Amino acid sequence: MDINFFKQNKFSLLWPEGSGQEYVIDENDYIINDLSINKISESLSINNMFKLDNKFLLSILSSKEEVLRYRLDILEDFINNPSVYECFESILSLIEELSIQGTSGRFSAPAFQQVIWRLGELDMYAECVSKLNSVLNNSNLNIRSQGLQMLSEYIKTIADSDIFNSVITVLPELKSGLKNLSSVSIGVNLDHNLRAYEATILSINDKPFKGDSVIHRLIRGKNSDNGNYIGISQLLKVENLARPGEPPIYDAFQVTLFEQLNKVFRSTSKTIEDALRKYISVSSDFLVALKRDIIFMLGAAKLVNKIKSSGLSMCKPEIWPIDKREFFVENIYNLNLAINMYNTRSKTALDELIVMNNVDFGDNGRIFILTGPNQGGKTTYIQAIGIAQLLCQLGIFVTGTKARISPVDRIFTHFPVEEKPDENTGRLGEESGRIHEIFNLATSNSIILFNESLSSTSFSEGLYISREIIMALRVLGGRAVFATHFHELAENLDAYNEKIPGDSKIVSMVSGTNSSEEKLDGVSAARRTYKIEPGPPQGLSYARDIASKHGLDFKQIIKLFQSRNIISENVNAENIDINKLT
Repeated sequence: MDINFFKQNKFSLLWPEGSGQEYVIDENDYIINDLSINKISESLSINNMFKLDNKFLLSILSSKEEVLRYRLDILEDFINNPSVYECFESILSLIEELSIQGTSGRFSAPAFQQVIWRLGELDMYAECVSKLNSVLNNSNLNIRSQGLQMLSEYIKTIADSDIFNSVITVLPELKSGLKNLSSVSIGVNLDHNLRAYEATILSINDKPFKGDSVIHRLIRGKNSDNGNYIGISQLLKVENLARPGEPPIYDAFQVTLFEQLNKVFRSTSKTIEDALRKYISVSSDFLVALKRDIIFMLGAAKLVNKIKSSGLSMCKPEIWPIDKREFFVENIYNLNLAINMYNTRSKTALDELIVMNNVDFGDNGRIFILTGPNQGGKTTYIQAIGIAQLLCQLGIFVTGTKARISPVDRIFTHFPVEEKPDENTGRLGEESGRIHEIFNLATSNSIILFNESLSSTSFSEGLYISREIIMALRVLGGRAVFATHFHELAENLDAYNEKIPGDSKIVSMVSGTNSSEEKLDGVSAARRTYKIEPGPPQGLSYARDIASKHGLDFKQIIKLFQSRNIISENVNAENIDINKLT
């Protein structure tokens, strides 16, 4: 492989050669809150030091099949080869240090410190390359992804080069010239106000100083402890003078100090500097450029392994062409629900607690009208679909045991919002405006998720607009879920499919199927199963379920009145057949 390949093409673990960012979502997009993407960002962060945010995740979404396959293959290698994961994890802190050195104003520092930095950079660079070469070119590993194979070839090219082997040979000798430079003793003259006005270097020491409290120092009464130099105060960390996330501050005193050190070590630093000149072409830039990619892959692999350890499955989706409009996931579940339960019940087998469903957007139905009781799993189901599509287009394994998914050009969500609508439009106008914006951008290759849309308006208005939307979705031809309390919307769907042009079939889905019953205050109530299955709407049974849950069944209310002694015990609700009154 040409050693300049990576420099010319800016090799990435996220973007194969010739591809680039093409799917951009604004940070204010509704899917941020509707799909709780911040939770996904947090779950993909390795630790507090290496975090991923919403902005980064949204910037790397892709609808290109080759990009998604490229990332999924690399992630699979990270998951199937623990040594690969451990290697990248071990060099990440070195790459972070290299990136900090590159932004710390190193070239404005004194020459002596620049020499030290360059020597340290080469040392960390050599360690990273050696570790990567040892793992990625291990014949016992089965690295199958194009990305890691290319990286391993490039790393091998570096490791086999004369200049790299020269670096490996010379570094110990150059470092040995500095091994006795562990600390500097400084003498400071004070004026009559105890202000420092002069300073000089007293000595160069081969051991570092240790901090201590004044009392401890005075009680002990000696200047060293086991050969270490002890100060009379706690050590002041230079990096503590900088703001979090920024390089250390180098003030005038520190710069002057290093200038003096440079004079003291002029011959030593000059010798090292001359020796380093031949390695001017050696650059760690390609490692620094991979930092975010590595953080992403490590975070994704860690997430998949964590979820699998709970008993749930995450699978590598089969990527189908975008124009096939495919979305099939077997045993899908909501990732955010799983993460929340994992954090609170880490020793529990989550596969025994979380209900899984099958989702199949295909020729048998691409537009789901989803009805069911409150808290029957509709929102969880819709979010699960949106999150799975999002994970797929990030190039991450999806929640389920088997999946084949076509990328979409856009994920749209329309969930209830908390903020107050404009006074001139009202709630209905605000909701309608957002839906109009979706239709202004959506295509047949989009996926649209409606969750209890238009529920704030009257029944007649909401049902009318909902029917208009469903007919428009049929013509558009995209994939959609329309969760609603308008059960009438899911009736007579054959008429929609026969009379409205389009190839996206509309089907009725029902949540919380009444597979059994339980007693609530002596009244039969549907037991929620959280299973989402094809079926006709069951509006009346769900209305009874809701009434029973909130104590609004006629028999429950009569018992309540009798318990309060405001009606006679002779009133017998069992003898009144409500159905004959309607």
